[in-house]
Amino acid sequence: MNHYSSLIKENIGNSKKTWDVIKEVTGTKKTKDSFPNRIRDNDIDIYQQSEIAEKFNEFYVNVGKNLAEKLNQVQNILNLI
Repeated sequence: MNHYSSLIKENIGNSKKTWDVIKEVTGTKKTKDSFPNRIRDNDIDIYQQSEIAEKFNEFYVNVGKNLAEKLNQVQNILNLI
């Protein structure tokens, strides 16, 4: 019996630990290292974690507003047809 089979058998009845094993086997387990080392914004590379976090924040804070603006543009075009 391999290592992962043993872990699953040991954790029968504990769905969280069973899923942790499955995620590890399939390579989908999230790690703390998943924060990007670098992002590019307007052709500028950003490496500092606080700046990266701020850029993500700016993007997600503005998703609704930007989407609404695009929908208004589409609606205006459709009204011209």
